[in-house]
Amino acid sequence: LNTIANYYDYVPGFEALLQLHGGDMEAFYRSVERLSRMPREERHQWLRELGKNPKGEVRSTRGGQTSRS
Repeated sequence: LNTIANYYDYVPGFEALLQLHGGDMEAFYRSVERLSRMPREERHQWLRELGKNPKGEVRSTRGGQTSRS
């Protein structure tokens, strides 16, 4: 059940990320590759925040900076 809950927690973030790239799957996959290199907790927080704010402005957990993918 935990895996299912995680899936639903992060889907809105991935959908917003795809929208940020105008549906360009290549650009989306490049961003996902960059995300995969982030520390797990930071990556999860980033995806949750992006899902809440699909315009793409997400506060980084490092230093409170705003960043875009």
